[in-house]
Amino acid sequence: VLAMAEQADKPLWLNLEYLSAESWVEGCHALPSPHPRLPLVKYFFFPGFTAKTGGLLLERDLLARRDTFLADPAAQQRYWHSLGVSARQPDELRVSLFSYENPAIAGLLAGWSAAGTPITCLLPEGRALPQVAACLGRSQLQAGDAVQQGSLHMQVLPFVEQERYDELLWACDVNFVRGEDSFVRAQWAGKPFVWHIYPQHDGVHMQKLHAFLNLYCAGLAQDAARAVHVLWDAWNGGGENGTDDFMDSGHAWNQFLLHQSM
Repeated sequence: VLAMAEQADKPLWLNLEYLSAESWVEGCHALPSPHPRLPLVKYFFFPGFTAKTGGLLLERDLLARRDTFLADPAAQQRYWHSLGVSARQPDELRVSLFSYENPAIAGLLAGWSAAGTPITCLLPEGRALPQVAACLGRSQLQAGDAVQQGSLHMQVLPFVEQERYDELLWACDVNFVRGEDSFVRAQWAGKPFVWHIYPQHDGVHMQKLHAFLNLYCAGLAQDAARAVHVLWDAWNGGGENGTDDFMDSGHAWNQFLLHQSM
């Protein structure tokens, strides 16, 4: 800070804040904070989802690469082959599942197992792996393992670099993501997704979740928007925080699926 203050041409000092869709962020983005003693001004920078925030960064060619990939079935098949995943069956739904530990996993997997059409779930190695293994009656799972349970085909993928994870998001029909990084990448993928926000002990994370949902569902028909809200609440334990629309994640998934066009 002292070195910055000594510069004849003062550097631009940004205080990078956390990503949020909450309405108050728009009023705080770019606010100046003069230093109490030195000739410096710090500016608050809030990433966000509206024109009044700092927005989100992405690679210049990302959306073009995505569109090229999605328009090339051969490229998609090469991608699946590189992961050891078989070709799609007729009417098959492909879902990626990247999650923290989550009590709602059991209900979701039970619903998928009992589905009327085949569901392939691609599970990157991560924190949810032991819980998924227990739900599928396995003592453990590791990259390369595949389990069939009813209509559900679960396949464990190795943790991959960012570019290959983007391709997974592009190639799947629905993506379950967590935290911030995969949450944003899922938005660039342009596919339906379900966000597992990092849980906070006081439940304030549900306010942040609903603030984003209100933006995400803007323009949707009322019944479709409600189906998205209900599934996201079920996936994030919303029923424990007073959400009226809470239901089991498996049932919430079925309602959500009724409003998706794959």
